[in-house]
Amino acid sequence: MKRPTPADYQSDTLFPRVQRAMTELLRAGQPVSAPAVFVRMGVLRQADLGAWRLGRVAYLERVILGNLSKINRVLRIISLYAHDLQLFLAPPHSAGAVRYRGRALRFSKTGDVGLEERSRRVFVARPPN
Repeated sequence: MKRPTPADYQSDTLFPRVQRAMTELLRAGQPVSAPAVFVRMGVLRQADLGAWRLGRVAYLERVILGNLSKINRVLRIISLYAHDLQLFLAPPHSAGAVRYRGRALRFSKTGDVGLEERSRRVFVARPPN
C-alpha cells in the first residue's frame, strides 16, 4: 500500500478504524496520541502499553500487532486527520511518560528520528495554555 497523502488518506482501508479511535478519544476529553489510538484500534493491549511505560519492553513496536507498514500508515493518517480536524499539537509528554528512570522510551527498534518524533506527537482539541 502506498503512503497516504492529504488528498487520499480518507480512502485508505485503515482510515475508518483510526477515525473511530480518534473520535472516541476526543469525546472522552482525552489527548490523541499514537499509543492511545493503537489501544482503541485493538492492535495494542493496555497491559503491553503499561509494560512499555515501565521499561519492561525495549520498544513499543515489539508489542503492537501488525506489521511496520501498517504502523507507519496509521501514524501518517493520525497526523493528516488531526490537521483536518484542526487539532492542536500538545506540549511534550502530555500523553504520559516517555522516559523511565532517566532513559527515553523508544517507539521503534531502529530508533529512526522521524518515526520517533511522529510517534511522540500528541493532539488536543483545545489550544495548550
